[in-house]
Amino acid sequence: MIRCALTGFGITLICVLIPLVHFVSGPLAPLIGGWFAGNKLGANTTQSFILGILMGLLMIIPLSGIMFVNITYATLIPLDNQSIRNLSLVILVYISILGSLGSILGGKMSNKS
Repeated sequence: MIRCALTGFGITLICVLIPLVHFVSGPLAPLIGGWFAGNKLGANTTQSFILGILMGLLMIIPLSGIMFVNITYATLIPLDNQSIRNLSLVILVYISILGSLGSILGGKMSNKS
């Protein structure tokens, strides 16, 4: 399951990092990554929620890196650290919810075929 969560997380990052495409795929990236992970695992509902939570927890790594760089170079993001922490929490919840929904859809489609 960890490997599938890493796959979904990697797809999420790829969708966000591709220039020009990320305007469309960025907001849907956790859903797309969750779909691939759920499809690969053949996830049921409980496994889908676990996958979504794992994807959200994995996002702590790049967000921590961004916060560290912002502490070092204060001009990177023009927000204080408390605002960045709050925004990071919103991003983690967003990724967990969409990752879970995508995993449910991918798991259902995988089990039908």
